Amino acid sequence: MFSLRVLFVLFMALVGIASRSEASIITVPPGLAPGSQYRLVFATDGTYGGSSANISTYNLEVSTEAAGIPQLAALGATWTAIGSTESVSAATNIGFSASTVGIYLLDGTLVANGTGTSGTGLFSGSILSPIIVTVTGSNLINLVTWTGTNSDGTIFTGQALGESPVEAGGTGLRSAGWIAYNPYDPVGGALKQGLYGISSALTVPGVPEPGTTILVALGSGLLLLVQRARQMRPSHYSQKDR
Repeated sequence: MFSLRVLFVLFMALVGIASRSEASIITVPPGLAPGSQYRLVFATDGTYGGSSANISTYNLEVSTEAAGIPQLAALGATWTAIGSTESVSAATNIGFSASTVGIYLLDGTLVANGTGTSGTGLFSGSILSPIIVTVTGSNLINLVTWTGTNSDGTIFTGQALGESPVEAGGTGLRSAGWIAYNPYDPVGGALKQGLYGISSALTVPGVPEPGTTILVALGSGLLLLVQRARQMRPSHYSQKDR
């Protein structure tokens, strides 16, 4: 029979397996009640050209990065780029709404309340927290991101994605500069910059996340094994003393 020490080691190994994949990414912001809606936003790990005038190009790029992260892929969300071409604004591309659905980083930090142009909305001219968490959950400070967008989510005329130059934002900024900081010439796609990706609206589940359920089950199993081991000790010692 396994000793308590062996059981403990096995338990901790299983805890590591259950939690490792979620170690750096929070897909459900803490404090939200079951049934609440929210959105997730990230800065890309990869860098891309800004010379395409087709918004689908940028949506595909952020979607591909999100699909490569198991925790994000499991959400079943639609991912779009916070960017504008000469024909589609960022506000339209991500599903503009004056709602107050919270927008969060992948570490659970609130970035904005909805996509409105006033108050603490995403396109109000400033955000609550800079978008400094990448799709893999790592932190960054200064990354230039293609946006082609004004601070209110509209097309930056003459500097949209696919034009030259292209308006870009800075991930380390909370001011309007997060989305409209400085124009850069994409040089026919040769200059590579980051992108912002945002999810469609998600809903807080009414049951614990799989990782939490596994840990609870493992904890209960370990407790049961400990109790059984303690119950067996008296009879073991009594037989040895005879």
